[in-house]
Amino acid sequence: MPPRGHIPIGGVLSRSDPVPPGIASQLEYFQGGGDVCGFGITTFSVAVKNRPDLDFMAAPDVLDVCVYGYAPEGEVTLEMRDPAGRIFESRQMNPGDLDAFNAVPFRRVRSDPMGLYTVAAIQNGITVSTAIEVRAASSPQFMGYVNDAYGLPDYGAFIVAKPGDTIRLAVGGYAPGSTVDMRIYHNPHQRQHDGKTVMDYLTSHPVTVDSNGAGMWVLQTERSGPSEQCFMFYSELVARRMYPAPDSPEAPSIIWNVQLCLFRDPLQSAGFK
Repeated sequence: MPPRGHIPIGGVLSRSDPVPPGIASQLEYFQGGGDVCGFGITTFSVAVKNRPDLDFMAAPDVLDVCVYGYAPEGEVTLEMRDPAGRIFESRQMNPGDLDAFNAVPFRRVRSDPMGLYTVAAIQNGITVSTAIEVRAASSPQFMGYVNDAYGLPDYGAFIVAKPGDTIRLAVGGYAPGSTVDMRIYHNPHQRQHDGKTVMDYLTSHPVTVDSNGAGMWVLQTERSGPSEQCFMFYSELVARRMYPAPDSPEAPSIIWNVQLCLFRDPLQSAGFK
């Protein structure tokens, strides 16, 4: 039997439903990004960049781990430990990796242990560490649940995949046992009157959560389905504060979404080939 919430993405692409009352017919499609870690810290240290409106991590979520002041020579090892002190993730990077990628994802979902986690950075025999408390989300949120080529957690806001790949969204913070509608948008294009890139409403699909108000929504994309298309998953129940831009004194509140782009050759589409 397919997992709860399991639908072929090709089936979604074949839909073109009327926009439900109170739901936006278009949403802005954000294609940019920012430097979450920032600059100016020269002391060797490590930090987990949490949401500016919380002093803990609300699972499910993916946060940025930033390493500062590392030496130009010598491999940097990142070790992440759960509340019991067990290493559940370890990454080895050279300084050039950190220069290029700036941050490393730290991901937790509702089924992971809740409590105090530690993240340590080790270089040339020197260890620095920080801690962050992980709690179950008390308000609705979701994220993409994907891994990189080495099986390590990847960022949860933007997914690049091939037709035929399995896509997962981790959800949490909803009323226990409830069913909520995940909105799906597609067809990014430029709006004529203001030049902003937007996506059009496509359909909605019900997601049922467990007794903890959490779950994993599984979508099996069709290998023979359309490619070179981008989608957006959105729930009107989910918004969050973001880090302010360098020229803005306040952290903006945004409508949270997860973007998915399907390409026959994801590496080529990203300019890596």
